[in-house]
Amino acid sequence: MYPIYFTIKTAFTNYGTGHIFTRQESLEKILYDPNYTYVVDKKPINFKIFTTYDNFKPTEDFVLLFNINNETFIGTVPVPVKQRGREILLREGKLYKLSTSKININGNVYEFIPEPSFSKIEKIISTNKIYKPLYSLNDNNLEKSSYYFTLLIQKFLANAEYITPEGKIISVKVDEDGKWKFFTIERLYRLTYEDVEENGQKDYKNGNYKHKNK
Repeated sequence: MYPIYFTIKTAFTNYGTGHIFTRQESLEKILYDPNYTYVVDKKPINFKIFTTYDNFKPTEDFVLLFNINNETFIGTVPVPVKQRGREILLREGKLYKLSTSKININGNVYEFIPEPSFSKIEKIISTNKIYKPLYSLNDNNLEKSSYYFTLLIQKFLANAEYITPEGKIISVKVDEDGKWKFFTIERLYRLTYEDVEENGQKDYKNGNYKHKNK
């Protein structure tokens, strides 16, 4: 009975306008919402997630390792770059390629033990922190930690993008087998500028949102 009551109430009261987005909200949604993206390469990117532990319990302090074209990249907790009030529309993180046993990211030095190889890294040390493996698709021993990985997705990664040094976007998606995996993605819409002429002078008119075909 409740759906019927709610439908009638919405139809005959001003409450119905609460379901309408403003123009700005609509534009922000199609520009930043992960639902308005598509997967470029359906082959998932191999990854590992490391986290610090508090009394053997995983914390929200984590780093991600990616194996992209046989090269190892690291990304830290993505930071909010677009918000509407308290709602975080988009998080972003940069990826850094590993070439030595240590790397400095925003003043924090990360050391890889025993070596900076994707398949051989057992722990990551930064200042007084020790990051240990939490989850990997290809490690059955870490399967029991999938619950904690899902929590990190819900809080930090579902609306996050990692940017490679070449400018490619990597984000987490649900694959056909129902598991969360990372893929290279692109956005369906992007902001463009239109060259227009007015009173004999050329100028740029922004605010045009171009659809990108899959």
